[in-house]
Amino acid sequence: MQYYPNSTYEILPDVSLADGSVECWVKLTVSDGEQSLTRKMWLPVMDFRNQAMTNPNSVAINKTRMRCLAKAIAMFGLGHYIYAGEDLPSEEDNTQSAPKPAYPDDKMDTNISSWQELILQGKKTPTDIINMVSTQFTLSNEQLATIRGLAQ
Repeated sequence: MQYYPNSTYEILPDVSLADGSVECWVKLTVSDGEQSLTRKMWLPVMDFRNQAMTNPNSVAINKTRMRCLAKAIAMFGLGHYIYAGEDLPSEEDNTQSAPKPAYPDDKMDTNISSWQELILQGKKTPTDIINMVSTQFTLSNEQLATIRGLAQ
């Protein structure tokens, strides 16, 4: 609700089928200012084997409604980073961070031989070294080329 605070959802009436199973329906409306988009989603009430339950109890129906809401949210792509294997965004990600300082040439000269040894031993790749240094510093194009050249 942080990004779309005017969004709403509605639990629609459950649909009872002839075999005694039940479908839960949810309607989700995501609003951004004057614009809004609505999606409906359904999900059968299922057991632990992902088989439709006959005559489900209220707990099973409630769980299905919440899973259905999560599925509706996913239809908008919201929360996609979770399924894409990315970390959850932190508050720090939403704020502008100060630019990273340039990696000092004297540190580069000091570390280059140990990095080369790690690469030759197969313990690290040039990309590993670049990623490690880039967490705290900005590497110049020349420094990047030097590190990449250690694998040759």
